[in-house]
Amino acid sequence: MYHSTLKQLQRCLLAALTLLCLLPYASVHPAPNVPTHASTGQAATEHRILLNFRGADITQLITLMSDLTGKTFVVDNKVRGTVTLVSPNPVSLDEAYQVFLAVLKSQGFTAVPQGPIVKIIPAPKAKESPLPYRD
Repeated sequence: MYHSTLKQLQRCLLAALTLLCLLPYASVHPAPNVPTHASTGQAATEHRILLNFRGADITQLITLMSDLTGKTFVVDNKVRGTVTLVSPNPVSLDEAYQVFLAVLKSQGFTAVPQGPIVKIIPAPKAKESPLPYRD
């Protein structure tokens, strides 16, 4: 339990440092939401974040999403640009990832999961690539 708590703390600190780098561009505010599990009666903490980016570099957004989700991204060197994202309400991490995918799509990029990594590439390149498969 101690190890997982320490790991969560390290992840939060890394995300906070990333956020400090993005402050000129973004406003991301963690806000706890504590729903109750009906089956156990125990409270579960779900972190919610408010995503607001104005003219943020897309590679910084990718870094932030990696920090928040724990996903490993491999980014094509053609993935460039700035993004603006305005969200009126805090969202869960799953919702934030879906918003992130929508931002990529709006910029002409796509995320292609391949095993333990997610490749971020231009959308036309994804259409030309063979689909991943398992033996």
